[in-house]
Amino acid sequence: MLLDAARFPRAKPCGESLNPGAVAALRRLGVSPPPETEAPRIHGWRLHGGTASITGLFPAPHSGLAWDRHSLDARLAEAAAAAGADLRTGVRVESVCRDVGGRPCGLLVRTAGGRAEVLRAPIVVGADGLRSAVARSLGLALRPPHERRKAALTAHLEGVGGLSGLIEMFAAPGLVVGVAPLGPDRANVTVVVPASAAGQASGRKAAFLLETASRFPELAERLTSARPASGVLACGPFERPVRAAAVPGALLVGDAAGYYDPLTGQGIYRALRSAELAADAVMEALGGGGDRAFVRYSARHRKAFSPGTALQRLIAWSTGHPALFDAALRLLGASPPLLAGLVRFVGDCPRDTGEEPAKETKTRLSRPAAAGAGETEQEEWTEEGSESALWRPET
Repeated sequence: MLLDAARFPRAKPCGESLNPGAVAALRRLGVSPPPETEAPRIHGWRLHGGTASITGLFPAPHSGLAWDRHSLDARLAEAAAAAGADLRTGVRVESVCRDVGGRPCGLLVRTAGGRAEVLRAPIVVGADGLRSAVARSLGLALRPPHERRKAALTAHLEGVGGLSGLIEMFAAPGLVVGVAPLGPDRANVTVVVPASAAGQASGRKAAFLLETASRFPELAERLTSARPASGVLACGPFERPVRAAAVPGALLVGDAAGYYDPLTGQGIYRALRSAELAADAVMEALGGGGDRAFVRYSARHRKAFSPGTALQRLIAWSTGHPALFDAALRLLGASPPLLAGLVRFVGDCPRDTGEEPAKETKTRLSRPAAAGAGETEQEEWTEEGSESALWRPET
């Protein structure tokens, strides 16, 4: 059973860029990219500092996608249902249920009609975003350091000039702006600011987004004719650490399993890849592996994503030191092998074989045996969550 508090299709605050690793993960799930007119191909990154900039291209033949979440998430929901999942939308998780020994055994949820219901299951998988109700109920969520709290505004803008097949990031102390091309003059523009500055956007999100992005002169010129083509969505604060990605009987995936900063555009890859790792762990646990499967999942999750989080922290710290950040950009620009390695790392580019070393997990699902849920709040500086899953595969 697969639960989501949202109903599809729906908008979601996100930079909407999928790196090559995410594209490969989608293909492993049998989800083919749409035509380029609907999801432009992304060929690399361009990073802008105060006095320096660099461009790094993904190694051929790899490329990413700019795919809006309204369409992408609906496609994933369809794929899950086609694979046999009992998809229920408009259902919100309130807490994890436990048996007499304290082990997770299901979820207490509230339906769209407001009725409380207990859903029993042998394994809970929480994929419910930054504000994960599953992580909180399991006691795995940690309080983030206040000084690192950030928030973001994101919107589709039309009339944006100078777009190419590159994701662009503009960085300055206390401010990061990301631009993802969605069409010839249409882009996803996301601004990330300290959470303490969030109040300045109250009642004027679109104006705040444009004013903030225009603080970079080279971007301001390209936004002179820009206008919102969608509502402005807010999310955050960011940095949501967790004690572990699993406990016996329950796993966390995606942002629910820990989140730091959207700087490197790896969020969708991390969600898809952690779901693959979780699927392997669920199969192992239900196949007789017992609680060792959950211990191994936590270890594999940490090994897979800790290096990327460390890089995010380093980049976030360096953007607060402009001279150092610009010097780093110049160093990367002067060293093609170093730049190529960074781009491959941030792009989570598959090996030359074209695939990650993932087990085959495209198993058709049997009768409902578990459940999950996500948050969909889009109030000021709250995260809209994604679906979470809890299910038993056929043997």
